Amino acid sequence: HPPHSPLTSDEIKVQEEENKLWYYLDQNHEQVGPVSVVALRELWNRGKLELSQYVWSEGMEQWKKVDELPELKAALNRVV
Repeated sequence: HPPHSPLTSDEIKVQEEENKLWYYLDQNHEQVGPVSVVALRELWNRGKLELSQYVWSEGMEQWKKVDELPELKAALNRVV
C-alpha cells in the first residue's frame, strides 16, 4: 500500500488555513488586512475579534461572519 503521508488531509487543510491571508471588519466596520490567522487568533484571544464580525479570504465569494466559518473558528481556538 502507498507510504503513509505524514499529514492527514485534515492537517493539510489546517496548514492551508494557517497560510491564508484574511481581511476583517473591525468594530467600526473599517476593513483591516491582510492579516494571518496567527494575527486573527491573537485578536480573538484578546476579545478583539468576535463571532459576529465579518471576515474575508481569497477564494470566498463574500464576507462572512466568523460564526459561519467552522474551519476558521477551529483555527482560532487551536492552542498553539
